Amino acid sequence: MNRKPMKSLMGSSPNEVTTNPELKFQVMEKQAENIRTNYEEDAKIKSRLQPGSGFRAPKPYPRALTTARSDVQRYEGKVRAVQSNEFGLVTDADGKPFPAKLVLPVNIDSEQLAEEADPRDPRRLAQARPILEKYVQPALVFIGKRTGFPQIGGFLNRQAGFPADAARANIKKAPVKGFLELFPEHFRIEAGPGGGYVYPRIEASVARRRMNVKQPAKV
Repeated sequence: MNRKPMKSLMGSSPNEVTTNPELKFQVMEKQAENIRTNYEEDAKIKSRLQPGSGFRAPKPYPRALTTARSDVQRYEGKVRAVQSNEFGLVTDADGKPFPAKLVLPVNIDSEQLAEEADPRDPRRLAQARPILEKYVQPALVFIGKRTGFPQIGGFLNRQAGFPADAARANIKKAPVKGFLELFPEHFRIEAGPGGGYVYPRIEASVARRRMNVKQPAKV
């Protein structure tokens, strides 16, 4: 176990560090540098989050989503007042703690921002999917095995009622992309030049058969 190289020991094993004074000094020097860097970062955070100042708390999104997408609102619109900032945690006036490194320091008098709807909110999905579901099968037939993103966009925008239905489903920014992402079980988007491509999750022939199935007559 003590012979295994470790990143924290500059690629050396604990045994090597123990028996090599020069290597041991280098490791201790690196640790001291890391401690100094952490101290300086903590001091900066404390200076920006003094009691009585303001901050916005992070929204509970997966880290991968917020780092990869610029259109996702990362912080709450509400401005919270700092009550305390100790041991890496900043506490608001209600006593709720947040990791100090993850909050956004702002002026306490900053404007309260409107909250954006979470595109993955189950309540929103339950409301939006029934409104736009009627466009799924025609889109699958149009896509075939693959089509360009601009082409499927033009097709959907030519469908009577699609723009209005997208707005009614609260998909106001990039309605075509929002529609495709609303039905991940049917569509797959591949980024690329010119907007990328859209693939179906099922074959177009299956989609055609579904569209041609006659509905039973109502009695």
